[in-house]
Amino acid sequence: MVTITDISRRAGVSPSVVSRIVNGDEKLRVSADTRARVEAIIEETGYKPNVAARSLRSSKSGLLALVVHDVANPVYAEIIAGAQSAASEYGKVLLVGEAASIGSSVTQLESLIAGGGVDGLVLQGAGTELDRSIEHAVSRKIPLVFLQSGDINLAPVLSMDDKVAGYMATEHLLNRGHKKVGCITTKRGLQFSEARLEGWKMALLEQGIQPDETCVIPADPNHASGYLAVKQLFEASPETTAVVVSNVLSAVGVLAYLADSGKSVPDDVSVIAINDTDVAEYIRPALTSIKMPLHTMGAEAVRLVCAGKPLDHSEIKISDPSPILIERSSVSRL
Repeated sequence: MVTITDISRRAGVSPSVVSRIVNGDEKLRVSADTRARVEAIIEETGYKPNVAARSLRSSKSGLLALVVHDVANPVYAEIIAGAQSAASEYGKVLLVGEAASIGSSVTQLESLIAGGGVDGLVLQGAGTELDRSIEHAVSRKIPLVFLQSGDINLAPVLSMDDKVAGYMATEHLLNRGHKKVGCITTKRGLQFSEARLEGWKMALLEQGIQPDETCVIPADPNHASGYLAVKQLFEASPETTAVVVSNVLSAVGVLAYLADSGKSVPDDVSVIAINDTDVAEYIRPALTSIKMPLHTMGAEAVRLVCAGKPLDHSEIKISDPSPILIERSSVSRL
C-alpha cells in the first residue's frame, strides 16, 4: 500500500508537503513544477488518503446522515442520489435512515452525535413529533439542514419552487378548458404543501375563478391515501373535471379510484401530478407531471452541511433548474 512517505521520497519533498497537496491546502507555497510532480506521482501510484486516519486527526467521523419518512418512496431516491453525489465530493459517507426508526431511539441519536459519530444531518421535514424529537437531539450540536419543511429558528430550510409548480400544473389544466379543478394536497401546514396550494389558488384567480376549499383534500404520499382523497373530492364536488395532485404516489391512487368508479382518464377527468418518477411514465395512462429538481436539492443540502461555516436560519430556494412540465397522456382538452 502506497503511503505519503513513499510519495514524498519519490518527489523529493517532505511528507507534510505531500499531505497538504492531497488535502488542497490553499496556503501551501510550492512551485508549479513541484506540485505537478507530486500530483503526477499520486496519479501514477493510485494513492488514496486514509479517511479513518484523517477523521481521527480532525475529530470528524466522515459520516453524514440523511433522514426521510419513507425510504421506499421513489421520490426520495432522486434526493438520496443527489446527496450521495455531493457527499462523495467532500469525501464523506452518507447514511440514510428512516425517521420512524430513529425517532424510537432518540437517546441513541443524541449519544451518537455527542460521540462525534455524525458530522451533519439532513432531515426531510414532515411536521411530525418524530421530527421535533430529532430536531431537539441535533440542534446546535452539528450542522442541520431541513428539506422542504422545518423549524427555521433551528436550521435553514432548503426548498424548491413549489408555488411555481402548483401554478404550472393548474395553469396547464385551465389552458385546456377546465374550470372546475380540484387539488389533492400533501399534509397541510408544511411549507412546501402550502406553497403548492398557493400556486393552485393563484392560477385560478388569474382566470377569474374563485378557489373552492371543498375541492382541496389532503393526502399522505402513498397510493391508498390518494385513492381515498379523490373519492372524497368527487363526493364533495362531483362536477370536477381535472385534478392537481401534489405527490406522484398519491396520483397513482387517484388513477386507480377513477378507473374503479368508471371515469376515464383523460376523457372524463384530467390528472396532473407534481414530482416525476418512472412510475409516472409507465403507468397507464402515463401521468402528465411537473418535474422538480430533487437531485439538485439533495446535493445542495449536503453542500450546506459541509460548508464549514455557520448556517443562516433562512429559507433557501432552489430556482435553477426550475420546475419542468412533462406532458404525457393524463390531460386532455375539455
